[in-house]
Amino acid sequence: MIKAGNHRGDGVDAEGVSGLSVDAQHARNTRAGPFSSCEAFRRFVNLMGLQMVSTFSQREQKIVNAIYGLVEERGVAHLKIKELSGDLHLSTGHISRVFRRKVGMTLEEFLVRKRVELSKRTFRNELCWIRA
Repeated sequence: MIKAGNHRGDGVDAEGVSGLSVDAQHARNTRAGPFSSCEAFRRFVNLMGLQMVSTFSQREQKIVNAIYGLVEERGVAHLKIKELSGDLHLSTGHISRVFRRKVGMTLEEFLVRKRVELSKRTFRNELCWIRA
């Protein structure tokens, strides 16, 4: 809809697009411009990036869960990172990076903490037996 006054010749009144219907406003906003294909491609690339991050994040979480499972299954006392990597068929560097990224501490630090916890429990249990 074109208003009678202040016509600029481009199909829009001087007040802006307020005289256009909703469909006309949508058509005007979605009209293909010189950069519309670039914007569509940019949105596509961003979407694919998010999907890849999600996929890798899920894979990394599976690796961390597998590490936790192996530590619980075998015990932490004599477990080495090289053994974990061999069982997971991944390099030691890769599982260390993934673990640090997902958990927030290094795999070596995790194993040391678990060993310290095990030592504390063992020591407490032995003290209980000595007193009895």
